[in-house]
Amino acid sequence: MKPKFIFGTGFGWCATTPLFYTLTITNEIVSPGLAKEDNYLFSCDYNKQEKFERDMILRKNGCLTDRQKFERKKKKYRNKLSEKYGTTSTGGLRWEARRHLFFTQQEVDEYYSPPYTMDKYITYYRKHWDYMQENNLPHLGVCDFSNINGSLTERLIDETVTALSETFEVIALCIVRDPIRRTWSESCSFGNPQSTLSWESREQHLEYYYQRIRNPKRYFDTFDLWSKYVPFHAVIMEQLWEGDQQKREVSRLSDHIGYDIGEVHPNVYCPDCGTNPPKVDGLVDQWSSDNFRLDDDIYYNSMPFFQSQYDAWEERYGSLPLYWGKPYPYPVEQPEIAERGLMRGHTTKEAFSR
Repeated sequence: MKPKFIFGTGFGWCATTPLFYTLTITNEIVSPGLAKEDNYLFSCDYNKQEKFERDMILRKNGCLTDRQKFERKKKKYRNKLSEKYGTTSTGGLRWEARRHLFFTQQEVDEYYSPPYTMDKYITYYRKHWDYMQENNLPHLGVCDFSNINGSLTERLIDETVTALSETFEVIALCIVRDPIRRTWSESCSFGNPQSTLSWESREQHLEYYYQRIRNPKRYFDTFDLWSKYVPFHAVIMEQLWEGDQQKREVSRLSDHIGYDIGEVHPNVYCPDCGTNPPKVDGLVDQWSSDNFRLDDDIYYNSMPFFQSQYDAWEERYGSLPLYWGKPYPYPVEQPEIAERGLMRGHTTKEAFSR
């Protein structure tokens, strides 16, 4: 039986990190090696214009480009035995998720040095799996949870899956959340694109948000593209952590992966605590995102830009998932109460002792 290779294909602000922790820490199913997401395949992709535009946006917002991050990763690997640092792309990733670091410094330097190629990518994951086997790790395989994988060109997806399939059983996941709330969290978490400072006012952020939703991300574009090449599973965030469909959602994910998932890692967005989330370790990317409350009127004003997505979901699946298509009740905006809900059956102390 071949080891698993699990692709995460987006989208951000949908609890991709709690899902990643569920598969790497809470349940030792897969291991990413050096990083949860380093966008390596995107650096190999054929769309040079898109890469150039992405670098320009990152520089404008005072962020490191992927190439600059690769250089930083090479330096930080020298401190691998005491590695407990975070990264800007994952907002302080828990070190336990990438504790299986068996590469030599030379191997890391070569991997993160240009030219960035698909062959290097394939070799890296084969070596990582070999090292895992040599160290008797219990995992089923490896993973790449770079959200930007959802935006890869079809040509690269085809070539990469074909090459990986010689060694691995390749599957893909995509976790989704109510489209309006996902976009709101994303817009809040960005610094003011007109300034190096944070948002100066709620009104300034709202102006940016209403501009941004004119071209929303479309889940089915990613679903339909990746499902051409690999067994594909869409995870509904709200139902994996809440509601009477939770058991079914966990079962569906377990069946897709081929592993009986016992419990899921805490998720700051479930229950959604609005602007007062609990500060769960390793999830600063979540609890630092919603700087402004998504009021009912803003939600309803956003609906015309997203209605086609809700309609398409209902047409394909028959009904909308839990909490989708309507304002969230925000019943809990007190961190101490929210934390009890988040940690039900799974405490932070227990998570770190694994």
